[in-house]
Amino acid sequence: MIATLKRDTWIGLVTIVLAAGYLTQIGSIHVRPGADVTGVGPRTYPTLLGWVLLLTGIALVVTSVVGTLRRAADATAGPDQSSAEVAPSQRRRLIQGAALAGLTVVYLLMLEPLGFLIATVPYIAGAMVIVDAGAHYRGRQLWVPLVTGALLSLALHALFHGALGVPLPPGPFDPAWGI
Repeated sequence: MIATLKRDTWIGLVTIVLAAGYLTQIGSIHVRPGADVTGVGPRTYPTLLGWVLLLTGIALVVTSVVGTLRRAADATAGPDQSSAEVAPSQRRRLIQGAALAGLTVVYLLMLEPLGFLIATVPYIAGAMVIVDAGAHYRGRQLWVPLVTGALLSLALHALFHGALGVPLPPGPFDPAWGI
């Protein structure tokens, strides 16, 4: 049985173990004495993240096992699609994933010198084009991801820096803009 478990099942099981370990460590987060922790406190977001990670691992295991059982039932029904039809789709997803990883590395390198507002616009626009494989953003429609990146960058800056007080990399123009 163990040898027949799919990769998604193993990834889901590892995710469940990591999430369980993560959730057990949340109690070690230091809270100032006298701080009001009855509402939203320093442990709220890590706890939410841990539960989402745990539920994601459980969902991955369940969908993998159900998919394996369905494929086993369908195998008796007739021949499956050839692997040649699936290969280009997998190759495209691999290229998209590598491009997003590269874009993220460039974003992280440019975040400090350019600042959050300037670096985030091309990052979001580039991610939109990569994920959509550029199908909708050819030629004159390239302004859509750029405007979306600018608006989302401003909204995230207002949320995290303005409302939540999270310090973000300022960049060269932020003092002049007064943001």
